[in-house]
Amino acid sequence: MPAQHGACDSARDWYWPEWAANANLPRFVVRDKESSHGGYADQVKCITLKDLVKFHGHACDSLFRGAIALSRALRLLFPDGIVDRTDLRILSRNSLAWATSPRT
Repeated sequence: MPAQHGACDSARDWYWPEWAANANLPRFVVRDKESSHGGYADQVKCITLKDLVKFHGHACDSLFRGAIALSRALRLLFPDGIVDRTDLRILSRNSLAWATSPRT
C-alpha cells in the first residue's frame, strides 16, 4: 500500500498468526471526517483484517468471509480505492460469532 494511504499493519502479533501476516488479505483505505461537525481529515487511514480481528476478539471464518465480500463490493462503489465512510452504512445478518458471543 503506498505511503500516502496511511500505514497498514499486518505484522505477526499475539492474536495475528504468521499465516495471516503473510497472506494477501483485503485492506481498506478510508477517508473520514475529523469529527461529526468537522471537515475531512487531511489523510486517509488503512484498516486491515488484523485491526478487525483485534476489535472483534478472534479470527473467525465469518469475519474473514465478510471482509473479503465487503472488499469486493467496496471496489465497485469506490473504484479509486479510497472508501468515503462519511455516509456509508452496512446492514448484515447475525452470524455464528454473534450468536455465540456472551450477552449482558
